[in-house]
Amino acid sequence: PLLLIHDTDGDKIPDKVKVFCDKVKTCQGILALNGDVYVTAEGPDGHGLYRLSDSDRDGKLETVRALIKFECNNAEHGPHGIVLGPDGLIYVMVGNHAKTVGKIDPTSPYRNYYDGELLQPKYEDPGGHAVGIKAPGGFILRTDVEGDGVQLVAGGFRNAYDLAFNRDGELFTYDSDMEADEGTGWYRPTRLLHVLPGGEYGWRSGWGNWPTYFVDTLPPVLETGRGSPTGLVVYNHFAYPAKYQGAVFSADWSLGRINVLKTEREGASYRASSEVFLEG
Repeated sequence: PLLLIHDTDGDKIPDKVKVFCDKVKTCQGILALNGDVYVTAEGPDGHGLYRLSDSDRDGKLETVRALIKFECNNAEHGPHGIVLGPDGLIYVMVGNHAKTVGKIDPTSPYRNYYDGELLQPKYEDPGGHAVGIKAPGGFILRTDVEGDGVQLVAGGFRNAYDLAFNRDGELFTYDSDMEADEGTGWYRPTRLLHVLPGGEYGWRSGWGNWPTYFVDTLPPVLETGRGSPTGLVVYNHFAYPAKYQGAVFSADWSLGRINVLKTEREGASYRASSEVFLEG
């Protein structure tokens, strides 16, 4: 369930844990906003973006409302991170095994996507992973605090987990790779992406991945090899040296480390370099 963790004696070591809401489980994304908590989780209406409220102010979230519902047969590749955008809308990162249930705004920035046509038969993963999944694959959506006006922002991701805005209001995500494809001509390593409204980033099932030189797709800011990116945040504080201000910090689950991705403006987008900040 969703938990609250407290440091009751001020020694900077959490020592008290209590259940905050037991009506949702396997929360992937969490956003506290205006006294409510928004989560991507399994709840009373299945997988969804839920708004949780403490209506009677007793310290527990008992009002649970699904703002967006998802069809999802693999939670690891389902709805993930949530972030508040500079436009006041809620942005959600969704993996490539999930689809929204309900109407999508036809004026969304990302629309008219397509899988692509191959002259040869399309070969997909022989183990069955993501077989039959069509465009857009993973995508980013946005909505308001009531779940009205759901829009697709960008698509063509594999299974990026999190997303973050920098001080200029530019959006980034860090997409995962398909490890079993390493060594093939269609393998795509983990990649930092500058996400533009309407952007297409070219993930397709099996060998259908679009190369970065396709005019239909946008290239990565940086490719970083194998890994499994999870949490992502842009550092806007002064506790660390100045060189880290504005950098993208990303946790890598499979390699047990936190990477720092330092971005610099280059034309209409960015270039970046990577270093290991912390490693287990």
